[in-house]
Amino acid sequence: MNQVVARVRNERGSIAPLAIGLSALTFTVLLVSLCAGSMFVLERRLMSLAEFAALSRAESGMSAEEFIQAGQPDGFRNLEVANDSRADGITYEVVLCSSWSAPLPSIVGLEDRKVCAKGLARSG
Repeated sequence: MNQVVARVRNERGSIAPLAIGLSALTFTVLLVSLCAGSMFVLERRLMSLAEFAALSRAESGMSAEEFIQAGQPDGFRNLEVANDSRADGITYEVVLCSSWSAPLPSIVGLEDRKVCAKGLARSG
């Protein structure tokens, strides 16, 4: 009987490493999801802006630079026009790029990344 009681007492704290490991894994998954979601939202916002700039180019002839200067969109860091050209006779292509930084840079330790998105529009 004493051996059974001694065995139970020795295994009493064995759940703590599992809980610590599960907490660390959960925290890591949360941070990765937060970073991926943030980058995804930035890319979608850039795509919308690029599509609007391409439509503006196709309809009114306003360049992407002029479109951005006129609209002055918020929430983009280092916004630049990577491409503003006519792909063929009737299709305009606008590529916009912006800098992305991690939501919690001190914890995650990721450097700033350049995110680009392309918008296409046809005139006529």
